[in-house]
Amino acid sequence: MRSIQRRFFRAFLLVILIAVGTEFAIVLRAVTEEIEQYDRLAGELEITRISHWLTGYYELEDSWEGVQPYLDEMSALSGRRLVVTDAAGTVVADTRTDPSEAPLDRSWPSRDLGYREDDEPVGRLYVGREITILQRFRSRMVRSIRSALLLGSGVAIILALLASILVSRPLSRPIRELVSVAGNAGRGDFRTRAKIPRDAELATLAQTLNTMMVDLETAVRLRRNMVADIAHELRTPLTNIRGYLEAKRDGIVTDEASTAIIESEVALLVRIVDDLQELAIAESEALRLDRRETDLRDVVDEALRASMPAASHSQLQLDRKSGDDPVMVNADPVRITQVVTILLANAVKHSPRGGAVTVSVREANGTAELAVHDEGAGIPAEELPHVFERFYRVDPSRSRETGGSGLGLTIAKHLVEAHGGTIAAVSEPGQGSCFTVRLPL
Repeated sequence: MRSIQRRFFRAFLLVILIAVGTEFAIVLRAVTEEIEQYDRLAGELEITRISHWLTGYYELEDSWEGVQPYLDEMSALSGRRLVVTDAAGTVVADTRTDPSEAPLDRSWPSRDLGYREDDEPVGRLYVGREITILQRFRSRMVRSIRSALLLGSGVAIILALLASILVSRPLSRPIRELVSVAGNAGRGDFRTRAKIPRDAELATLAQTLNTMMVDLETAVRLRRNMVADIAHELRTPLTNIRGYLEAKRDGIVTDEASTAIIESEVALLVRIVDDLQELAIAESEALRLDRRETDLRDVVDEALRASMPAASHSQLQLDRKSGDDPVMVNADPVRITQVVTILLANAVKHSPRGGAVTVSVREANGTAELAVHDEGAGIPAEELPHVFERFYRVDPSRSRETGGSGLGLTIAKHLVEAHGGTIAAVSEPGQGSCFTVRLPL
């Protein structure tokens, strides 16, 4: 697997080579063309100057006799071989100094020698193609420019690669740290946290990873706690059933007494399993809501009727407080009735005999608000944030006596949130408790 630093290095190298190579080719071509153009213009200017001088000489002398010394001098100044022919094409002057040199080549650059363009020329000037000192200098200059460009390109590539290393190293280091943290999570260690880099994108990634680590740690802890809580909740009725079966076998208790107790413990087990299944559905995407326009007052009335037997047994008074106007919500009436029933059952269990439980329904701040008040002992402030957690009991012994599984409020919370609403609890010791559900109108 390739590291990100190597990939950055190769990407930088490719970009640098393309940029430097393109610049090298363009600059070298431009310099070469400029030198060649200058060479052509200089040659044209030089031939024009020499041809003008030769034409003036012929005009003064009316012949080419004696032109050789002057032609030699101009050849020495220009660094080129010069040949002059008369109107008939006969060579009258040639700056060749070595007999081994090539004779006149009629394909050399040439210029007619005449007073005016429309007159017959009096001769013709030829300029040799041999390499001159100036041409050697120009070739050397092109080579020097090419060498300088190559050297500059090489230095630029080296410096750019060093810069890529310096840039990619700080970038790859936090990524390696994030990989290390993720690796620890894969091995089950969720306590490690990633350092927050200064780069915005990497900082966001590190914060997201840390949040995920916290969520995973919480999920693992809740899973472990849930397994332990389920085992604890199931152990008590199963232990009771086992004890009564052993007592029945030993003849310590009668069949009628043991059967009634075993049936009650089995009912408790069934209730726990049903609540666990209901909670699993409420927490998953398997929960389907049959939303419809529903008057929240009708939902409360139905829940009150279902809770009336338990309230009568404890001599409690159940009341609904609401206005005359309907409080309409787009909700699943069965699920919302289930929420109100859970809150009423919780209030009935914790209210003193002869007390009252009140359910109020109203519109408040653009939401439908349903509140269940009881006159129980209340919930201590340190316990209040945990009342919606699984299997949490403020009074464990009382809850087990009344058959509670510790899952009702958790189920209610998930059902309310599935409707886009919120649920909260307010309580003071000795003043009772109030559970408030808010749903969109």
